Amino acid sequence: MNKKLARNWLYFIWGIANTVVLTVAFVTKGKVFKKIFFAMSLGFEQFGDFFGPICWHYQGINVYEIYDCNFPALGVAFFDFFSRILNVSDNTSQTGLMNSAYGAVIFMIFVVTTFILFTFAIELLVGTDIEKKWEKYYISISLVCSFPFMGYAVKTGNVVFFVLTLMMLAIGLKDSENKYCREIALLLIAFCAGMKIFPAALGLLYLKEKRWKESLRLVIYGIIFFFVPFLIYGGWSAICLFF
Repeated sequence: MNKKLARNWLYFIWGIANTVVLTVAFVTKGKVFKKIFFAMSLGFEQFGDFFGPICWHYQGINVYEIYDCNFPALGVAFFDFFSRILNVSDNTSQTGLMNSAYGAVIFMIFVVTTFILFTFAIELLVGTDIEKKWEKYYISISLVCSFPFMGYAVKTGNVVFFVLTLMMLAIGLKDSENKYCREIALLLIAFCAGMKIFPAALGLLYLKEKRWKESLRLVIYGIIFFFVPFLIYGGWSAICLFF
């Protein structure tokens, strides 16, 4: 089976799967979506990974002193950024923020921005192999409508899909002829590692290709993105609590 035929079959399967899901959702009047995406009770399950950290800021909570926080300080700072552009009272609960117009708009901006970056990443990675422009958007929309994105990343408000998108951009820029694009790739990998740690594994690609100078700069960027944000949340004590 040649490459073009295989890709066409993949599009066909995606199309059938999405059609079936939407048809079942329509026939059941949304009960399927509710059961799959919103089966858990309100609170830290639905959009909790997004609105929970935002509420911590308003409540004056140092997550490394009170909660068993399992993500680095850069992730906490990332949500602090959103909290500073939301105009809500300091006693707003997570559920209240989630149901507010402010919260809905901010979350929508976050999701739409991620989707736009994801579409650009798809074009950057496989643009030369895609013959028609519509195929790029079809791939993006199909993946975004998949369960990992809708059923987990959106439902929980987790930043994992955002981080994955930045990793894809980094891979697409890694071998660019433009030195500034290659440097941006290093910064993106370091930023992602500061958010979720596991993207640091991309550094192995540079070691495998014996790109020693870039590997060294990546380590420096990684240290900055990972450790410096901890200074905001208690410094060394926060680092000890995290580990």
